[in-house]
Amino acid sequence: MKVTAQQLNAEVLKRKYLQLLENPDIFPSQKNWDFIIENNMYELAPLLYKKYLSAIAIEESSRGIYHNDTIEMFPRYLEYIPRRHAIKALYSDTSTNAKASIDLAIKLNLFDIDGILDMLDRDEIRAAARMLVALMPSYDTNDLEDLKDLLDDFLELPELGHYEGSSIGILSGGERYICPNGHVNKDDVEFCTHEGCNQNIKGLTPTEVECINTYANRLEILEEMLLSPKRASE
Repeated sequence: MKVTAQQLNAEVLKRKYLQLLENPDIFPSQKNWDFIIENNMYELAPLLYKKYLSAIAIEESSRGIYHNDTIEMFPRYLEYIPRRHAIKALYSDTSTNAKASIDLAIKLNLFDIDGILDMLDRDEIRAAARMLVALMPSYDTNDLEDLKDLLDDFLELPELGHYEGSSIGILSGGERYICPNGHVNKDDVEFCTHEGCNQNIKGLTPTEVECINTYANRLEILEEMLLSPKRASE
C-alpha cells in the first residue's frame, strides 16, 4: 500500500477540521469548502450539518461571509459525499430546523425509509409527513414492500384528539371535537379551527395530509411502472 503526499495532506487537514469544527464560532471558508469537497471528506458531515443549521438560523442581515458560504456549499457537499453518509447526517437532526432539513431532502433526493421511521419514533410526526414529499434517486421492485409499510405506518397513526359529548354552551346536546391541543370544535370539523392549530384528530394539518396523499398516489404509480409487463421485459 502506498500513500501519496496529497492523501497524507488531506488526512492531516481532515483531522484538523474535525477539531476546529467543534467550536461553534468557526465556519469553513470558501477555500476550506473546496478542499473538503475535492477530497470527499464525508466524515465531516455531522459537524458541517450543524454549521449549516446554525447559519440558516441567523437573520440574513446578520450573516457573515462564512455563514453564506456554508449555506451555499453544504448542499453541494452532500451531493458529493456517499449517499449513506449524507442521509445519516441529515436524519440525525430533523427537529432543530425541520423545514431546512426537509428542503435539503427534497432538493437532493434524500428520502430514506429508516430515517423517516426514526422521525416517527421521535414523535416528529408532522415533519415526517412532510418528508414524504422527498424522493429516492431510483427505485426497484425490492423497494415496494418497505414503501408500502411506511405508508401503512402513516395511515395507522394513533388518534391524539377525540370526540366527546357536550352538555354546555352552544354545542349542548351534541358531540364536539377536541383537537390534540385541547381546543374545542364542533363535531363536523375535521381540522381544528383555532388560529395557529389546524390539526386533525391525528395531529396533522391539511398540508401534511396532502403530503401523505401525494406519497400514496406516487407509490401507486411507481408500482404500476415497476410491475408493468412492458417494463419488466425491458
